[in-house]
This record gives sequence, structure tokens and C-alpha cells, in this order.
Amino acid sequence: MDTSKEYIEMRIKAIPLMGRGDPPRLPFTLFTYYDSCSVMVDAFGTFFIQDNTSPYICILERQDQLQDMVAPNNSYTSWALINRLYDNLRPLFDLYECYSERGNMSMEQLWLTFVMHEKYGKKWDGQEWAESLPHPTKSAPVVDENEGK
Repeated sequence: MDTSKEYIEMRIKAIPLMGRGDPPRLPFTLFTYYDSCSVMVDAFGTFFIQDNTSPYICILERQDQLQDMVAPNNSYTSWALINRLYDNLRPLFDLYECYSERGNMSMEQLWLTFVMHEKYGKKWDGQEWAESLPHPTKSAPVVDENEGK
């Protein structure tokens, strides 16, 4: 689970589009903390962010939760979902100069980027969610190659 400052910043800046998510369920415990915020985990394993001014800023989604946002109810097999991720983000990789300086993205950062691109037409520029290129396959349906076998 990515609890890095970068992922926290990406998620907080996605609140205007994604919302905050469900509030934490008690009890919860401190997972890690930074100068400006803490990462907590509730009794059901959900991570969330809080700071000194608010007991709840937003959920910090795990990879599986992010995948559910683009493939609800297991509507894709794992391979079809990975293929969809690859096909749709591949044209955007040249736009991620901010990551070449910092190193690789975590899986949560990658899936959050995919969610923001798929649902909201946004890309992460290193500081903000900016307008993305037109969606390369928005009009083409995603076909699961294993469907019907």
C-alpha cells in the first residue's frame, strides 16, 4: 500500500472530482504520519488521510479499490483489465516527465492516474490534475478476449 507523500498529494488533489469516499469506521489506528497529515487505517483495512484541522480528509484507495472504479463488479478478467490499462495509458507515458526524475510510480499512483484519465480526462503533471489528451479508445468498447471461452 502506497502511503507516500506523492500519492497522498495526488489523492487530495483528486477530491474535487472523486470526492472523499466513505468516512472511516471505528476503531482506527495510526499507520504513518507526515508534517501536514496522518495516514490512518480503520477496522476494515481502509486507509484514509487526516490532518490537524479535520478528522477525515479522504480515503487513500488501495490498488484493488482503484481497479473497481474502472471495472466494477469484476466486469473484466485480470488480463483484460491490465490490457485496458496498458492500451489507454501508453500514449500518456511521454507526458510523465515528472516521474522520470523521481523514479517509478507505485501501483496505486499508476491506477489512480488511470482512473483519473478514464473517468475525468485528467493527467498528473507532477503538481496538479491537468487536462489530458483526448481519450484514445473512448469510443471503442473493451473486449475481453477470454469471454465466452
